[in-house]
Amino acid sequence: MNPDRMAPVLVVGAGGAGLIAAAVAARAGAHVTVLSKAPPGMGNCTTYAGGGFTLGVGGVTPERHRELTAQTGRGLNVPEMLDALAFGSPEAVPGLADFGVPIQVRRGGAFVRSRLPERGLTGGTGLTLPLVDHCRQAGVEFDDRFFASSVAVEDGRAVGLVGVDLRTGQAVFRPASAVVLATGGAGRLYGRTDNPVRTTGDGYVMAFRAGLQLIDMEFVQFYPLGFAEPGGPIWMIGLEITDKVPVTNSDGVPFIERLLPEWGLKSGREANLFARDRAAIAVAAEWAEGRQVLLHLETLSEEDWKDPYFAALGRFYPAGFDRAKRPVRVAPVEHYFTGGIRLDDQGRTAIPGLFACGEVTGGTDGASRIGGNALSQLAVFGARAGKGAAGFAAGAGPVAETAGHGHAAPAPETAADSVARLSETIETWRRNAGAGEGRPAGQGHAPAALRADLNTLADRRLGPLRDGGGLKTAAAELEEMAARVRALAAADNRQVLEALELENLILVGRMVTAAATTREESRGVHYRFDFPDESAAWLRHLGVTAGPKGQVVIEPCDAGTVGLPSGSDESIKGARP
Repeated sequence: MNPDRMAPVLVVGAGGAGLIAAAVAARAGAHVTVLSKAPPGMGNCTTYAGGGFTLGVGGVTPERHRELTAQTGRGLNVPEMLDALAFGSPEAVPGLADFGVPIQVRRGGAFVRSRLPERGLTGGTGLTLPLVDHCRQAGVEFDDRFFASSVAVEDGRAVGLVGVDLRTGQAVFRPASAVVLATGGAGRLYGRTDNPVRTTGDGYVMAFRAGLQLIDMEFVQFYPLGFAEPGGPIWMIGLEITDKVPVTNSDGVPFIERLLPEWGLKSGREANLFARDRAAIAVAAEWAEGRQVLLHLETLSEEDWKDPYFAALGRFYPAGFDRAKRPVRVAPVEHYFTGGIRLDDQGRTAIPGLFACGEVTGGTDGASRIGGNALSQLAVFGARAGKGAAGFAAGAGPVAETAGHGHAAPAPETAADSVARLSETIETWRRNAGAGEGRPAGQGHAPAALRADLNTLADRRLGPLRDGGGLKTAAAELEEMAARVRALAAADNRQVLEALELENLILVGRMVTAAATTREESRGVHYRFDFPDESAAWLRHLGVTAGPKGQVVIEPCDAGTVGLPSGSDESIKGARP
């Protein structure tokens, strides 16, 4: 088929969600281009996933998968999204084999084998690299030097993207008949995160600027165990390791092991699936009370260290660390945003022609996420967004009614105005750096310094443990940081990218802070010292929208609730597939 006669679809993001959307859209006859800031299939969160899916197969029913997902989400999963995940996964996940993904189904889930040797560190390459190969063979084009800044909306529908060509540093408009946002989360808001460096909340900001509503942005999932040795890299360590290796506080108390019966669980493997939130809060509390948390990898034998997973972990020890004699310090690490863009179960937003899938979306997980559900979501909603975008681009008519799923801005910026605004911002940063012939020495500050300040603030105030005073301080400091963005200096195209990403991260930080301040309870991954109990009065979603001057507005919204009855304190007892 002649590409010039195909309907153009732009997909933003080359991780699992974007690649699946692109593959399905191409199969439906669309001419697809995938835009990203990193090489396709690499440098995204899917790549660094363990490669495991959770779903109702192999003797576990979709109904049971739905039930466990709802319980883990503490009643805030949107019903239609939950149904789509639970009842769509058994077909969508094995169906990835049609795109060359080596899927192996097992009881309660499935997994893929990495195409890279370090199993456990890049397990998701077994998913992303075959998808890239398939997409290329299907005629999908890739541009991995593009920063998407805003969705162009004209006559009430998405008509393309405005962004920066990272080869030239120039603002440009990329027209399209449909757009899919698959940009992932915003893990790099934090210093302690296992997310790749380019994970900067771009899709959240694009939706916000377009007038769409985001939900549940206060719910940020922290993985309980991550390396915390000074001088060493940060990386998550699977919670199932506690079934083989002891975890204690510095007083020698195996506190996670003692908490498992209280949570209705029997193993670290179960906790990894259903109690990441509780375990992360417990680990953070030990540190907050002045006790270190220690993972006793020194108990492993030399034979154990030959296992590919443990061998890979050994790479994260600081130089000179004697792993045979000392335990390693561990602390929570930011892992996943469970909230995001509000949409329907077909991946459609309230703006016709604009679709979304993956971590950038909200509603499926509620207040916390089951381990393995992230990849299952990619399979289900990536395919639905890709199919919907192709159909819309081909002239299948407007999106279905999405009342209550967000609203378009009353007077969206035109594509030309967006390009002009973005060009002016970049030019200001270049002037601040003194970049360019005949310009005086700049007076601005480099993005890296302000980003380090932002990371420190987020780690301290927006982590697993929060309180009203800390959130108030965070809000004030984030406003001050936002005011400093115009004074950034960008001497080259890389610094332009870093400045744009930093601007987005600060805005996402304001969203998280505002939503966390408003939710005066503790639920799922959101824990407040000053409101430590889960409250039936807060069994509702918080929407995040842009005010008239671009301010962050928080408003309760009824996106539907499911799972726990009002006021229930029921735990996840017996929550084993």
